[in-house]
Amino acid sequence: MNNVVIFGIGDFAQVAHASLVHESPYDVAAFTVHSEYMQEPQLLSLPVVPFERVKESYPPDRYSMFVAIGYTGANRARARVYQQCKDAGYHLISYISPRASLLGSVTTGENCYVGDYAVIRTLSEIGNDVIIGGLCYIGQRTCIHDHCFISQSSSLSSNNDIGAYTFIGANATIRDGIRIAGGCVIGAGAVILCDTKENGVYKAPEAQLQGVESGDLRKI
Repeated sequence: MNNVVIFGIGDFAQVAHASLVHESPYDVAAFTVHSEYMQEPQLLSLPVVPFERVKESYPPDRYSMFVAIGYTGANRARARVYQQCKDAGYHLISYISPRASLLGSVTTGENCYVGDYAVIRTLSEIGNDVIIGGLCYIGQRTCIHDHCFISQSSSLSSNNDIGAYTFIGANATIRDGIRIAGGCVIGAGAVILCDTKENGVYKAPEAQLQGVESGDLRKI
């Protein structure tokens, strides 16, 4: 089935729409969202229908689904919708950018998104409902469990194990052989050199405003 309904109306849903329409064999037929979050009847010239009634116009025997929700609630909001779509009988598609590189034996699950110029090396396993942003590097023999979100330009070295529901911020770096426990939040730019604790929050030092103006710097 090449006809797809996108669950979501936010920024990621619109990015997913562009990716599917321009760089995949899929045709996007509509957007859907729970009725309490309905805003307008159309988005990008396509109908927006309440999820509670989506099967009436877009039945699961004729349409697939892609859940395009970000990392709200440490990925748990997307995971709940993913399960609701499966329970409704929908097949969940995945999208891998034609500019991404999956090198060697790499497996990916349902409802995955792999962005532009991401690199995933051999013998890595990507679970269900995993979002991998553009320019990410995933080293060999790395396992990313279900419902994770790996932001753009993150670097995961080889032999990592990334627990379910983990969020990894932009430009974070994970050393080789590290186990990221489930439910962790790794902040943008963080460098992880040892195993983490379940549901732990790890952030990088923030840049500090200095007591000098840029025009006074002689070497820039």
